[in-house]
Amino acid sequence: LSEEGPVLSWGEGGHGELGHGDREMIEFPMVVRALSSKSVVGISRGPLHSVAWTHDGGVYSWGHGQGYRLGHDSQEDVLSPGLVQALADGKIVVSVSSSSSSSIALVERNIISVRFRDSTLSLPVNSHPFVGQVLKKIQAFHNLKSQDILICDSNNRELGLGESIRDLKANGVKVLQVVLVPTLWDEECETLLFDKKDPSATTPVVKAATVEKLVEWLTFPRNTGHDFTSTFLLTYRTWMTSEQLLQALFARFRNPLVRVHLPGYEISSIEIRTEDQLRQFAQLRVLNTIKRWLTDHIENFLGQDPSGIIQGMSDFLEEILDPVKNPSQNFAREASNVQKLVQQKLKGEMGPSAVIYNFPEDSVPEPSPPLHDSKMDIFKYSPQEIARQLAIIDYFHYFKLIMPGELIGQAWNRKGEREKVAPNVLNMIHRFNVVSEWVAAYILSGQTRSSRTKRLERFIDIADESFKINNFNGVMMVVSAFNGSAIYRLKSLWDKSMGGISQKHIDKYNAIKEILDVSKNMSSYRDHFVNQPPPKIPFLGTYLQDLTFIDDGNKDMYDEEKKMVNFNKRMLLADIISIVRRLQQEPYRFRPIEECNSFLLNVKGFDDHEKTTFNISKFIEQPSGVLVNDDISDCPDFLNQSSHSPSPLSPSLSLSLVPFFLSPFSFPSTRSPFPHLTVGDRLHGP
Repeated sequence: LSEEGPVLSWGEGGHGELGHGDREMIEFPMVVRALSSKSVVGISRGPLHSVAWTHDGGVYSWGHGQGYRLGHDSQEDVLSPGLVQALADGKIVVSVSSSSSSSIALVERNIISVRFRDSTLSLPVNSHPFVGQVLKKIQAFHNLKSQDILICDSNNRELGLGESIRDLKANGVKVLQVVLVPTLWDEECETLLFDKKDPSATTPVVKAATVEKLVEWLTFPRNTGHDFTSTFLLTYRTWMTSEQLLQALFARFRNPLVRVHLPGYEISSIEIRTEDQLRQFAQLRVLNTIKRWLTDHIENFLGQDPSGIIQGMSDFLEEILDPVKNPSQNFAREASNVQKLVQQKLKGEMGPSAVIYNFPEDSVPEPSPPLHDSKMDIFKYSPQEIARQLAIIDYFHYFKLIMPGELIGQAWNRKGEREKVAPNVLNMIHRFNVVSEWVAAYILSGQTRSSRTKRLERFIDIADESFKINNFNGVMMVVSAFNGSAIYRLKSLWDKSMGGISQKHIDKYNAIKEILDVSKNMSSYRDHFVNQPPPKIPFLGTYLQDLTFIDDGNKDMYDEEKKMVNFNKRMLLADIISIVRRLQQEPYRFRPIEECNSFLLNVKGFDDHEKTTFNISKFIEQPSGVLVNDDISDCPDFLNQSSHSPSPLSPSLSLSLVPFFLSPFSFPSTRSPFPHLTVGDRLHGP
């Protein structure tokens, strides 16, 4: 073996041990041509055979083959160097030694080291010849998804899946490193905790965080999810004021601290943003948050004068638009769009509009004709039409107007301020109680037993029709009147043998009661309601109860010492409120009848209702159930009472029609239309 590399041999060649392809004796050194193209680094010789190994790990043998000393699959003599296949599986031969009848090789396995986190895995190159196969092995070994990891070389360059491991090793790469693709889960820290229920989710759910981290997550330069933003803007007033949020957003815009992922890495398969890019994305999120705050969450300004906050927004946006203060004019277009919205809000009227959509005639059922020409009463139109008109009123005048912020922090229960922060919830509660009282008063106002029975049957029919169109608020308003003691105790109404309601109406009423059973947290009603298609109006009391349980049963702060907000509690509240919001998007498509609407909008019960109804009820029947007076025209408590006149607690309401495609929207009024509620803070049970 010469210094330049060629292998030369001479002498006795009776068994082919010279490697020249014959058994001749060679007098002078002669190049072994079969090895002339190989980079031979070592030779070992026995008496009758020879072995050579090359730089790339190949081992070649020739000469006398008896006893399998050559390492081939036969004992035949080999006259020129042949590759030993058994050593050609990725092993790197370090040295070979030969004796008279055998040879022995010292080998080093051809492996590649792969480092991930604090561990290193050695993989044989022969079974992992390409980067893609290494990635699959790491994926399986560490229970990862292939899209979650990258393979890089020691110079932080991302490797392609088709790159050869042998080529990489030949170029000096001895260790590969596995890099996790950056995800939002990497942002978790001591002051920002995620819910681990679904660790495979692309966007983690925030469990708890400090106020600073919540604002940072709100304006994070990557998408943190619609649910988080909605929940934050819906509930932030439970841990900070609107003024504090505004100042936090200003600070975030002026100094958006960001975290750069994989600095110094040469990554091509995913987008790695620079620090400047991340800062700009965060600033853009601030402007988008202000815009969404104004358009989708104006309920946050209930109970306060929002002009100061909105003026602060305007001043901040003016700084961005000022070429002196912002020479680069970054975000000028976005700030200008938000500024237009701010100016609209500053000039806009402060109050939601109660309107009924005027649907095209061919898209709504034809209203029922009147059944008589006399003064409006519950018998003038069919029970179906009365139920439709009640649904129109319940949806457009009450349910649709409830704003999400009114359902946060038990706003409807805050004494001294509930009229300001939850006016529409209180209005709907008030309406519920007034209608319930009116139903009871209207039934008891029938002068004779026959009249009272017919009125009760009529209301059962109306409740049944309301049930069919999924107006469960309307059903409960009517049914709650039946369960009041003044109506419930009258056997002359309920006992068919005493001239009470028919069996058909008893069956209707029992079917409704079965669904509206209050036991087991009204589970029967809840199951039924969930399975009904929209439009539908819920019994608001169930949601108010659920919100109260969540609010009372979960702490506001996750960690008082670290000042971490329990955001999971806010998510639970938002889940309930989101159901209400979805229901508000599905209006009833019925045509209002002005005469009927006006009548139903302005109903009321008796003056001193509880006392009057009970006295009339006792006048009709003794506690034993004995009918004392069939005719109540002489009842002192009935005289001078009217069961149908405008309520002193409610202004007389009239219809306002707009085309369906219009959706007027403005800031809610800071004044309650019912500033002196006497009934509006309670819901009668069914």
